[in-house]
Amino acid sequence: MKILFKIIFFISLIINALNACAGKDKTACDNDATCSWDAGEAAECTAKEGIMASECSAANENTGTCSAVVTTDNTPLCEFQAGDPNTCTVLTDDIEDLCTNAATNKGTCEGVLSGETVLCEFTPEIPGQCITAPVTFSGAITIKLKSVKGKAVVITLEPAAADQDKTVTAETEIENLQLTSGSSFTKDLTCVIASGSKLGDVDCTMDTAATKDTKYKLAKSGEKVTFDGKDTFSGAVTVDDTEVTATEDTSPSGSPDNNSSSYMKISSFFTFLFLLF
Repeated sequence: MKILFKIIFFISLIINALNACAGKDKTACDNDATCSWDAGEAAECTAKEGIMASECSAANENTGTCSAVVTTDNTPLCEFQAGDPNTCTVLTDDIEDLCTNAATNKGTCEGVLSGETVLCEFTPEIPGQCITAPVTFSGAITIKLKSVKGKAVVITLEPAAADQDKTVTAETEIENLQLTSGSSFTKDLTCVIASGSKLGDVDCTMDTAATKDTKYKLAKSGEKVTFDGKDTFSGAVTVDDTEVTATEDTSPSGSPDNNSSSYMKISSFFTFLFLLF
């Protein structure tokens, strides 16, 4: 039992170390410069995509059959227009209004029916919480190609000196970056910086494998390379076009994750367990 309590204690230490802002109320959060308050989102009740489209289109015989498609409280769901052919179309805005007005809770939302067909879907409230405050990377960043192996690409982000010790506060995707060997091969890269990571080596993937012994370099697919996450990257981004020769992918599952802070956290946790025993 004592060992179990020790395990729980160390898990708590790890969680608190990873997110010192978690659990603080709004006042405490606002008074901590390293934290910010995420307001969350209100509950929503929205119309299901494509709802009633087939039912309305099948009721195009005349205005009577069209207007007979209603909710359980006789609210019309379709609109008839005579012509060649006749049409009976969904009153989309009206259904959306019905759902919006039923956002009180899951029961009222999913209680908007046409016969046995549920018209709305409920998204529960996301309560406000204290999160690590986003940071600003204000200096210039240089992106260099480090290695190419099969579909796995490793790049290196070289930040300005003032940004070297900063970590991203949420998962961040690098956009508009490509790998190319010239006119015969140009592929978009999917590169993600793990939450809590410094700017350094980042693992990327592409949908087509590179060819061994071929030279590749980085390129931009748009006007500029951007970072999509919670943090702000305001400095200039330079893509280094130094070529790297691809090597053969001999790994059965691709290259290891060089940017996985989660892996390090899990490893640390099991190290604690090993010390306990």
